[in-house]
Amino acid sequence: MSTRLDKKMAELKAAGKKGIFIYITAGAPDVETTLKAVREAEKAGADVIELGLPFSDPMADGPVIQSASVCALKNGMTLKKELEIVREIRKFSDIPLIGMGYINNMYHYGFEKFVTDFKAAGMDGIIVPDVPHEESGEMRKICAAHDFHLAEFITPGTTEERMTETCKGATGFIYCVSNNGVTGVKKIDYSTIGKVCEKAR
Repeated sequence: MSTRLDKKMAELKAAGKKGIFIYITAGAPDVETTLKAVREAEKAGADVIELGLPFSDPMADGPVIQSASVCALKNGMTLKKELEIVREIRKFSDIPLIGMGYINNMYHYGFEKFVTDFKAAGMDGIIVPDVPHEESGEMRKICAAHDFHLAEFITPGTTEERMTETCKGATGFIYCVSNNGVTGVKKIDYSTIGKVCEKAR
């Protein structure tokens, strides 16, 4: 597999640099603003865009992303419209694009169809926080068959045995969850994260 994401990660590693991943909710508050945000993020030095796929019950996300999802959904955002956003981004940028969404949407759409459609549009992979490694076997096979990354998760509470199992077949990057709970609602003690990353490496 050699995707835009693989190339970017290899480039960063060779330069001894950390990458900047910028999260943007697709369609919040509208398509035009989303496209402008991607342009500005890349211009400011972003290495990867994490494109949020709005969902009504984003259980891993805190109030800011929840509000952005509600806004996008109220304005009519759907997976088909998000496909168009990806296509529009590819007209002006080759930055790696990773989707972040929930399995309900993808399951309803058809997971393999989701992968093939979004890959064809220009997306490089997906983060699905509500599907644990133990339940993602079929998803991983589908993604591997289409050179489409499925991010694997570890946390400060992941055992070494489970970390080994989770990381051994991972592609693209490992998503290290920094705290227990949802995104962006409390001060985080980052002291344990370095140890988790070292174990993962």
